Amino acid sequence: MPRPREVYDDPSSHLEFLTRSPDDRFENQHFERKEVGRENVDLKPRQLKSVREGITETISAFANSNVEGGLLVLGIASDGTISGIDHLLESQKNSLTNFSTLLHHQTAEAKLYECKDNSGKEKNIYLIFAAYSKTGICETPGPNPKAWIRSGPQNISATPEVRDQIRTNKGLGDFENVPCCEFYPDDLDKDVLEEFRRVFRPKSTAKFSEERLLREAGAIVELDGKYWFTHPGLLFFGANPQMIIPSSYIRLLRFEVPSSMFKDRGLPTQDHSFTGPLTKQIRDARTFFRESAFFKRYQRRKTGGGFMEEPEFPPTVIDEAIVNSVAHRDYRTGSPILCEAYYDAFIVKNPGRILQRNWDLPNKFSLSNTVLDSKPRNVKLLEWLRIMKDSDGSEYVQAISEGTKRMLREMTHLNLPAPEYRLGINETLLKLENNSVERESAIRAASQIKSTEFANLFPISIRQGDSPVDHTEFNAHYGEFLRTFRDVLAGNGWYIDRFRFSRIVAHIRGIDLNVPSDVKDILRLYPAYEFQIRQYLQYFYLCLDYKCQVQNVQKLHIVADQFGKEELKDRLCIANDTAWRRGKIVDYNSEFARIFFFDTESEQQVATNSVIPYLSFEMLKISLHSKEIPFDLVQAIKKYSLASKKGSARERIDKMEKMIGYIAEKLFPIQFGDMVVDITTEPLRLVEHGKAIHKIFPVSRLPEPKVMLREFHSSPNVRAGITEYGAFDPGEHEIEIIPICLRQMAGNMTELIKRLQFGKVKYRGAERTFTTKFLYPSVTLVDHVEDAESEIIRLLDEHPDWNANTDLERIFLVHVPEQGYANDDHTSPYYSIKRLLLERGVPCQMVNTPTLENPDWKDLNLALNIVAKCGVRPWVLPDAIPDADFFVGLSYTQSRDRQRIMGFANVFNHYGKWEFYSGNTSYFDFEKRTFHLAQLVEKTLSKLKNQLSPTPQISFHYSAKLSGSDRESIVKAARKVIPEGTFTFVWVNSLHNVRFYDNRPETDGSLRRGSYVEVAKNKIYLSTTGYNAFRQALGTPKPLEISKWIERPEGSPEAKPDLRVLATQVLNLTKLNWASTDSFCGEPITLKYAGNIAYLTAAFLRQSEPFNLHPVLEKTPWFI
Repeated sequence: MPRPREVYDDPSSHLEFLTRSPDDRFENQHFERKEVGRENVDLKPRQLKSVREGITETISAFANSNVEGGLLVLGIASDGTISGIDHLLESQKNSLTNFSTLLHHQTAEAKLYECKDNSGKEKNIYLIFAAYSKTGICETPGPNPKAWIRSGPQNISATPEVRDQIRTNKGLGDFENVPCCEFYPDDLDKDVLEEFRRVFRPKSTAKFSEERLLREAGAIVELDGKYWFTHPGLLFFGANPQMIIPSSYIRLLRFEVPSSMFKDRGLPTQDHSFTGPLTKQIRDARTFFRESAFFKRYQRRKTGGGFMEEPEFPPTVIDEAIVNSVAHRDYRTGSPILCEAYYDAFIVKNPGRILQRNWDLPNKFSLSNTVLDSKPRNVKLLEWLRIMKDSDGSEYVQAISEGTKRMLREMTHLNLPAPEYRLGINETLLKLENNSVERESAIRAASQIKSTEFANLFPISIRQGDSPVDHTEFNAHYGEFLRTFRDVLAGNGWYIDRFRFSRIVAHIRGIDLNVPSDVKDILRLYPAYEFQIRQYLQYFYLCLDYKCQVQNVQKLHIVADQFGKEELKDRLCIANDTAWRRGKIVDYNSEFARIFFFDTESEQQVATNSVIPYLSFEMLKISLHSKEIPFDLVQAIKKYSLASKKGSARERIDKMEKMIGYIAEKLFPIQFGDMVVDITTEPLRLVEHGKAIHKIFPVSRLPEPKVMLREFHSSPNVRAGITEYGAFDPGEHEIEIIPICLRQMAGNMTELIKRLQFGKVKYRGAERTFTTKFLYPSVTLVDHVEDAESEIIRLLDEHPDWNANTDLERIFLVHVPEQGYANDDHTSPYYSIKRLLLERGVPCQMVNTPTLENPDWKDLNLALNIVAKCGVRPWVLPDAIPDADFFVGLSYTQSRDRQRIMGFANVFNHYGKWEFYSGNTSYFDFEKRTFHLAQLVEKTLSKLKNQLSPTPQISFHYSAKLSGSDRESIVKAARKVIPEGTFTFVWVNSLHNVRFYDNRPETDGSLRRGSYVEVAKNKIYLSTTGYNAFRQALGTPKPLEISKWIERPEGSPEAKPDLRVLATQVLNLTKLNWASTDSFCGEPITLKYAGNIAYLTAAFLRQSEPFNLHPVLEKTPWFI
């Protein structure tokens, strides 16, 4: 297709093009032709007026729309016949070409061109070239001017909104510099501003105030003595720009139909929005697409065997599509960026037509034959996006021509069609196709390979006669089968240690573990197994797990001398009247006991020497101590339960395989009623592809999350990363240490502080690692540990400014010897000193004697604890965790009588940054738990309200299961603060008996960390401590069982939870334990910190109520 100017300048070379038939082969975005009457036919005034109006519209449309301008031809009919303009009067010709009277802001040129018609007769036609108008809108004169734009072969009247768009495209408006809304510091996204400060002229602006920095960048302007955000300033730095520019967000929709059915697509099955400042939108979208299951992952057979994973779309293509939309969209329109996913395509609809520098784009084109060279619409935003760095240290945007070339390369690499564009008047539509039908057919054709990964779950089959039993039918008889199974075990030489909560713990009679003979007079250790029937989807499995069981063997008349009646009454026991049976001790004296037997539900009198009570672990320790037997019960149980040995998974596998073979042969099939249950000795296998069936479940993998450290360096290895690169927090800090210790440990304390200051071996000292200088005036010495508290009070009274200092520039480092006190003794100086300082609002770090005597391998973690408690961020996640704005860890601690509890919440943002702690100050009755937890949630979310968008996503984590009424009450309270919020409840359960194994020789026998298995529509098992490159776990790692419930705003479409996102969230949150430089912890930090809070708070409340943490410390991890 020639360009308009080329045809105007050299019509002879393009005469065939000018006379194409019919019109639709000629007329388009840049060309139009009109017949101006015919020879020997008078042109009536109204006809001439109509032609003149058509010329006016077309010149205006070309001048307002086309960078290349447009060509209007007068004297050629719609069928390409040359009719000429020679029959017009001179006055008529002048009225048609007197453009200055027709339009303002036009530079149209006209000339006559002599050519021959079909009969060979010479005729003149008019060629009118309308150049692009750069000085204003090309419009008619008068008080009510009219203007037009070109859309394909049509001229469209410009509405007021379109006029604004024309001005923007021509760079006539001052959208980027005019005041948008009044500036308030609380409206800023502090994290974005902090990142911007690092890269925007850092040498000259390092010490600028927030206002001066933003003014220097052009993000705010001064008006009438006040600062105002500019439009780009609000979009880029505002915490919630959608309050002022409602459409400035990305909306993601999924429809379960092909893209060809978009008119009948129905309601979306997924509706997700990315809000906040622009860089946050980009990062959140990137993380969501990378970590979620929104896009499919196809398994493809590798040439050398096995399978490899292939994404539905290249991640860089999706990223380019999103970034280009955010950077180049028109922010004046009332529409967001719309991303629509269909079975076969992903479509991005971006407000604003692509602007090109020197030529115009057709309304439909492909990147396979078109190179883009865009003209920026948002100059200031592009400038900032180019200097800002993402989590990998790269700029957010590059030249669009380079980005789109990369899109084409990446799509071609996966044998996918080239990206296609469709342009509207003020919209750019990008379509990416996924070839889903072809790729899914290839998957079905691929054969499965034998898996090395499996669970301690063994498929069972249930039948009535020759017919299989439906899972609903078996569920109705579930309890009956468990009782039958218990009886079968007991009848075949097994002793039932415990039968409750659908679990049976049993051991074979006569087999016990080796302990000293004097210990055997008090207790026995048995190699036991735990049995449980579990259902996943519609399938049933026997879960089998080995454990060490400890049982008291002392009779009641013996233990009655060691414990009071209040400790033994109502305790479970076994008693022998005519046979050993289970029961409960109702009452007793020195000779006889009254026992309630469970099997007969009756009370009988039994001699005390025929009653063996079940004793708690602590009671057994007391019994050993009373007999002066030096036996470490804790270590013995760890040894025999395989918990103290590295890589014990293989030993556990061996025990499991032998036992399942034994019970399959000796105990199964089991008949109860008219049903028969049989079992297979082949465990449930895990495979990396395929769908769940009875004997196979798919396992998915997540990469090891990285943490971000200094200057955008990132590493999955926290300890190696922080020692090599340094902490994330870029600012320089000074922390004054106030050391207190026993007089005889003064030298040790001095040496310890030097070690913290200057380091040793891999720890390079506080300044190099944490950009923090440790200072200390002198060491305060006491003669007795009990004197330390009074000495601290004296120091705080002498220095009142130390109390509740908001700068967090000081910390007490207190040595508390542990001799003479148990770890959980709430009367010890450790707890009283810690409480004193926390209630005064003073950070504190306790240090024990072994650390003072030898700080090797402890110095780095101790320095980490100190800086974290004083507000320094050691590391964060490089990218936002998907599908959540904030995570709230809910937990509670119980009083000793277990009748009263105290609730608290700890809050993290979507980058894993600790935000604050919120909690009750006193115990409340357990029965009122629902009410008080709801109050706590309302209080917590109220603190967050200013940081939230109107439709935030809040994720509540908890380890003690909440009831349905608990969740309802919490949602009701949360909606008082955030009516349109989406609330997710995540129950993380570690008290289960499911394990996963991998018998590849290079592993330790456990399932690799980051692997997860979907077992229900809202439940997964996630391996967080399995085989990994960072450390070998003691014992056999157990995955976390994670269940998820979503409460959406009324009217929102229902969608099943994205379990890949759930796994990603939890795995990322295991990287954020600021108490240790270990690369991960076994549970999400939301719950680990909750456990730390519960432990300390319980000790403080045993001292006295209430415990009032000073508000200054609520935003610090005071409990690590």
